[in-house]
Amino acid sequence: MEIGGNKMIAVKEDSFICQCESTDCKKLNISRKKKFTIVEGLRLFQIMSTNNSETMNKISFWQKIQDNKYIPERAADLMKKFWAKYESYTVE
Repeated sequence: MEIGGNKMIAVKEDSFICQCESTDCKKLNISRKKKFTIVEGLRLFQIMSTNNSETMNKISFWQKIQDNKYIPERAADLMKKFWAKYESYTVE
């Protein structure tokens, strides 16, 4: 690792461990589209149970949830789609 001024520059080879060629290797889920976790789903159900059903269809409602970061790293449209798909399910 090289230090220059107030910046730290890491060389790629410094953090490289190995290259796994096997098809049985487990990979990290580092993709742009991630599924909702159980905790995020339960949190969304909790938020929805305390709100009026008329406001749930408004984009401003979902934008407010996103801005307040009740569910971090989730966009308003993704939460709205998730709710539309699973609103008929029960928490149990």
